[in-house]
Order: sequence, then structure tokens, then C-alpha cells
Amino acid sequence: MLGLVSLLPAFSRFQDLASKNKDLQEKIQQLSLENKQLKNRQHKLQTDPIYAESVARKNLNVAKEGEVIYKVIPDKEEK
Repeated sequence: MLGLVSLLPAFSRFQDLASKNKDLQEKIQQLSLENKQLKNRQHKLQTDPIYAESVARKNLNVAKEGEVIYKVIPDKEEK
């Protein structure tokens, strides 16, 4: 009986570490997927000029020569 009681903290610690390991493995999988998506996006930006142009237009407000960019700012409604 005494042996069983002395193993209880070690078993509890093992369960905690196993749970933490599982969480970290899931995070690694998530980050690996995100890394793969970012590498694909980087490749498209480097090789697909149409995609690069659309990203530049959307994120950097880049315009072609002769185009004008308008930014619509909604009126603030007062209560």
C-alpha cells in the first residue's frame, strides 16, 4: 500500500507531461501547416505576377499608372 501511495505523485506528473506533450504536438502540426501555407504564398508572390499585383493592390494600395485610389471614410454618427 505504501508503494502505491509513493508512486501516485510520479504517475500524476507523468499524466501532466503526457497532456502537455499532446498539446505541443498539436501546436507543431498547426504551425507546420501554417508554415507550408506561407511558403506556398511566398512562391506565388515570386512567380505569379497577377497574384503579386492583386496582393499589392489590396494590402499596399498600389495603383497602376494613371489610376487614382479613393478611400471612402464613413461619416461618424453622433448619438
